[in-house]
Amino acid sequence: MVVDAGFAKAPFINHLCSKNIHLVVRLKDKRMHIVKDAEGLFSRQVPAKTWREDKSSTTHLDISAWDEEQFNSWDGMKKPLRGRREESLRAGMAMQ
Repeated sequence: MVVDAGFAKAPFINHLCSKNIHLVVRLKDKRMHIVKDAEGLFSRQVPAKTWREDKSSTTHLDISAWDEEQFNSWDGMKKPLRGRREESLRAGMAMQ
């Protein structure tokens, strides 16, 4: 299940986890402890995966992804959570 950050409340997530429902929540609020923890951890790591996606004959995206389990900093959560971060950089390609 994919939900907006507005649903990112521990009781709701705990309920879904108790029913073995996998959940993806996109978090943008940098004030949340789990977001701060993830940013701090990922800033000291090399990306787990990097790749390039061509968007046109002259531009591409360079994408880096980090992935980590065992985040415990979300108050009220009964289980550790998994954190993932993706960063993309749009760039031009040299014409040949």
